[in-house]
Amino acid sequence: MTTLKQAVISQLDIEDQTELLTTLSDVARYGAAGGVTGFIYYTDTSAFTKAHMGAIKDALKVDAQDMGVGLLEMVQGFSCLNNGGEPYSVDTIAEVLYGGDDESEDCTEILNALAWYALERVAHEISE
Repeated sequence: MTTLKQAVISQLDIEDQTELLTTLSDVARYGAAGGVTGFIYYTDTSAFTKAHMGAIKDALKVDAQDMGVGLLEMVQGFSCLNNGGEPYSVDTIAEVLYGGDDESEDCTEILNALAWYALERVAHEISE
């Protein structure tokens, strides 16, 4: 099974070690929303999340427990999912995490947020 770290590095597709570390350092500092190769287009981020959902859920469980919150509530609090509007319901997030293969706009945005979470988590882990 591929670890989340391996999956993110593979998705970035950066062969030069210095460039990889610089990219991850930038992500750790500024976040994924600025655009990072492999994590820009919904087609890429949705496919990444679906392919690595197990590893992403494992990481979410650890981080939610460390923060003392529920996994669904933690995802609901992701800033990229709230953009000044009403947050997604925990039911909608649960459907994406545990449910079927919904292709709605809501599903796509949540899958994207989960891919960015994975990227940022790995970036922080490597940059520490």
